[in-house]
Amino acid sequence: MSKYEITNEQFADYLNNMGVVSDGHYYNGAFPNEALVCESVGSIRFGLIYTDGKWVPSDGYKNHPVIYVSWYGATEFAAYVGGRLPTEAEWEYACRAGTTTPFNTGDCLSAEQANYVWSFPYSACPKNSISDLIYTTMAGTYPANEYGLYDMHGNVYEWCSDWYGTYPTSDQTNPTGPMTGYVRVNRGGSWWGYARNCRSAGRFGFMPDVNILLYAYGEIGFRVVFDY
Repeated sequence: MSKYEITNEQFADYLNNMGVVSDGHYYNGAFPNEALVCESVGSIRFGLIYTDGKWVPSDGYKNHPVIYVSWYGATEFAAYVGGRLPTEAEWEYACRAGTTTPFNTGDCLSAEQANYVWSFPYSACPKNSISDLIYTTMAGTYPANEYGLYDMHGNVYEWCSDWYGTYPTSDQTNPTGPMTGYVRVNRGGSWWGYARNCRSAGRFGFMPDVNILLYAYGEIGFRVVFDY
């Protein structure tokens, strides 16, 4: 699994190499009818913009995680670099890094450990005294977990390959989720999420396509798994 969330710079390079134009479609790809990405909009200006015929990171945010990327865009990028999106089970295994607590940091998640809305701590954990950031931070800003992976809690939600569905009641080994569904799984919490959303077991579902009217897509990025 990639150590860091995929950055604006990495995704912009991919889009430009593939000739993806302002509508975000890659017409020679696996999903020609789906937008891979949208420009950053409104107050959330820390993703990508399209200018002078190419995609570029917003000023000062090239090493921040890409946002406004669809599940299709994340899937296309992963294939482009020779990998794939993690399954939900793989993601949680990697996030936990051998722990069984709500977070890989223990029972609480502090402002020194992850980027989330610090004013809403988990359960009875102490409230952080510093002001919330309310924007993404550079990939790798916070300490890695025991597996050497950064930002598994907070910063941006991360696309998984699975359709969202109820868990089976029987024991599973390396499950890959339902065969069909309506929304795809997101994990990890975000810069705009409360601590409870960042739990190792926390799971959410979003439509796989990007709808620029939905604020939530400014919170979603991804990382890649490589099968060696």
